[in-house]
Amino acid sequence: LAQGKASQLQSNGPLPQPPQPPNAMKRGRAGRGAKLKISLGCGVATLMNCADNSGAKNLYVVAVRGIGGRLNKIPQCGPGDMILCTCKKGKP
Repeated sequence: LAQGKASQLQSNGPLPQPPQPPNAMKRGRAGRGAKLKISLGCGVATLMNCADNSGAKNLYVVAVRGIGGRLNKIPQCGPGDMILCTCKKGKP
């Protein structure tokens, strides 16, 4: 009887797959999750004010992570993007 029940459980077919996230999102995630379209505010070479307790006052944006290049187009970032920046002014 145990063998008959095991064959019945195996004959049910493949399990249904969970739904996949849509790939129609914007801004260079290369299939690594979805990112919604949002307006971009800062590009490379932007000098911005720093608002934390590190002592830095001005930050200079050097690069934006996860953004591919395009000829004559400056990589830009929005809220939630990871950037590489240097401190131009502040306490050491």
